[in-house]
Amino acid sequence: MESQGQHHEGKGKRNFNKKKWRETQYSHKERVSEWESKRKEAVKRKYRKMLKKDESTSTVQTTYQLYNAEEGNVNGYSEPPRQRLSEFQRAKLEYERIQGLKEEARQEREQKIKEREIAIIKSKQMRLERIKKLTQKTKKGQPVMKGRIEILLQKIQKQVANDS
Repeated sequence: MESQGQHHEGKGKRNFNKKKWRETQYSHKERVSEWESKRKEAVKRKYRKMLKKDESTSTVQTTYQLYNAEEGNVNGYSEPPRQRLSEFQRAKLEYERIQGLKEEARQEREQKIKEREIAIIKSKQMRLERIKKLTQKTKKGQPVMKGRIEILLQKIQKQVANDS
């Protein structure tokens, strides 16, 4: 019996903390902090990737410059040295790019709205003309067949145009 008790103590089994488990499972604060930490890691990865890319382009650029110096600028062509942008300049360029995209999207939305309004006005006019033709009556109250036949003719012509 004692050997079992000692064996159990040696294992070091920890008690289950239900309060802590609930906080990690259901707490909004815990989820937000988890999201923030993941976001920070993603930003760090992006930054490292960018640095790696910058290093590789700078090594390619220096080898290209060495090649031009050894060859004496082959065909008179030499690539101008690239300027490294500061963090502020990069952020400004990114901001301007995003603003340009937003402006394009806004103009596109406005264009679609105008087209939709024009289509609505056109369809209303067509509907009114159709109703006007269908509601025409003779002096005796009979429907005028001329308008109805015109509408049928237009339908047939549309079908023929769509089929061919």
